[in-house]
Amino acid sequence: MPSLAPTGINRILAVFKAYCTRVGGGPMPTELKDEIGDLIREQAHEYGTTTGRPRRCGWFDAVAARFSTRVNGFTGAALTRLDVLGVLPRLKICVGYKLDAISKIISNTREDFLIWSGNDSDTLPILTLGGYGVISVASHLVGSQIKKMIDAFIDGKIDEAANIHHRLLPLINAIFIVSNPVPLKYALNHIGFNVGKPRLPLVEPDEKSAAIIKDTLKNYKIDLPI
Repeated sequence: MPSLAPTGINRILAVFKAYCTRVGGGPMPTELKDEIGDLIREQAHEYGTTTGRPRRCGWFDAVAARFSTRVNGFTGAALTRLDVLGVLPRLKICVGYKLDAISKIISNTREDFLIWSGNDSDTLPILTLGGYGVISVASHLVGSQIKKMIDAFIDGKIDEAANIHHRLLPLINAIFIVSNPVPLKYALNHIGFNVGKPRLPLVEPDEKSAAIIKDTLKNYKIDLPI
């Protein structure tokens, strides 16, 4: 069987359904518990293949799609099953999560169901709602400072935690200026912590993005042995 080297891949295509589905319990921010959700389910025959259980249906979650794109480095996307939504006069798309929705998720789950922030910029707000921590990208550069922010919050030093949060936001925004790990690798290489270039199909950031990253880094103490 012929093999394919990673360098031979120059495109990574994501495949998303035009709406969201889920079986079983757990958070689903865009879930439709009304006649629209029922209509989507019937139009698309969204029932478990083995059990026949009805799948929960909801609007397209662009927040989850964006996070998946960041993690996997997608270069494009294919949106399937648009025909299912053709019977609807108007469509909605989730482009952001409100903190009250996160609060509702935390309030309606068991104590051992832990909510982790998936975005560094949301870490402190989610902690204030009962969140547990963060799956962090920025910690590769300022891990000690993020830990100090979380520790300050746990110790009741809210103002100190907030000051750290506000101070780190420009850096967090800079290292998410394009899909990761591109800006993070660029930042690490720029400060002298050699991690190599992005693997194809990812490439170095464009000139404008690179300049923003470099200018932002000048304002921060980096928590790395360099």
